[in-house]
Amino acid sequence: APSGALDGASHLPITKLTSGWIGRRRGGTARANAAVRQHPFSLRRFMRHLRQVGAVFMLLLVATSVVSAQARRQTTSTAKFWEIGADAGLSFGLDDPNVTTLSIPVQSIRAGLHVSDVLSIEPFFGLDYTKFEDVDGITLYQFGVGALYHFSASRTQTQLFIRPALQIVGASIAGESDSEVGAGVGIGMKWPKLNGRMAWRGEANINFINDNTILGALLGISFFTR
Repeated sequence: APSGALDGASHLPITKLTSGWIGRRRGGTARANAAVRQHPFSLRRFMRHLRQVGAVFMLLLVATSVVSAQARRQTTSTAKFWEIGADAGLSFGLDDPNVTTLSIPVQSIRAGLHVSDVLSIEPFFGLDYTKFEDVDGITLYQFGVGALYHFSASRTQTQLFIRPALQIVGASIAGESDSEVGAGVGIGMKWPKLNGRMAWRGEANINFINDNTILGALLGISFFTR
């Protein structure tokens, strides 16, 4: 299957855009058409996005403060290193229309820079292209950044982590496009292999994008540069 967006979240808010376009081509409902005509930068949506961004920013600030306090107690510095990985994903939309998305083997790719033993900054990216018969192709994309705080500093042992994240998801269909700002948080585990140079990684998360609430699960693999 083609790669998709992190947490499967991009498929859900963009459902309104894609259903509206296909509806116009195939006699879809008025509600789908109205969703496409909705302006993506209305005041109501802006304020909702602002609240989501603010909540995740506070989580990032708390995580950074904890790490800074820990760093001041350390007597030696830790060299930075990268965690490169990819995830398969499963997501469930809780709003109308309900959408379930399964992306195997790869839903998104990620590259996390470990700035300390317990904190990493992790950009991620996903892309889908779908072509329906007699309908123009649909491009779905997502990119964003998360901050992983690990409750243990040892990569040779099982690690519990929390990951607040900000993301932009969007779609492009025959010259029409739309995008949304989303925020979410996940909690997961890393199971190390090869003395900490590789790890299996699982996560359960919740995301809020536009009027959609999405529950998701990720299962992936990570490789470390140190």
